[in-house]
Amino acid sequence: MNKLILFSFSIILINACQYQSKSDFLEGTWNFKSLQLDTNKIDISNYDNLTFKSDSTFHYQIESIQLNKKGVWYIDNQYLILKYQSPDTIRKFEIKVLSKFNLILEENTNRFVFSK
Repeated sequence: MNKLILFSFSIILINACQYQSKSDFLEGTWNFKSLQLDTNKIDISNYDNLTFKSDSTFHYQIESIQLNKKGVWYIDNQYLILKYQSPDTIRKFEIKVLSKFNLILEENTNRFVFSK
């Protein structure tokens, strides 16, 4: 009986140590793979990326439409919230896929696909 309890506790402890939050997966630099705004597909270059830092700041650039933005981010359930510095705007993206190497966000009819 004691061995069973010890074994069960060990499994729980191992799983707890391996837990990674959504924030842990999100941190780092993501490369744009595709970007669709409404029905328009935006051209993506190798330099287009989105970076999430552990201090809750973000920065992204999309060369083809000359867009550079930064601000702060946080996760609220299944949503990624971006608070932009300029203009003072808040955007809410539904997290469709978030894994170690893939990220898909949706905002209304806009779809953002990334990879690491």
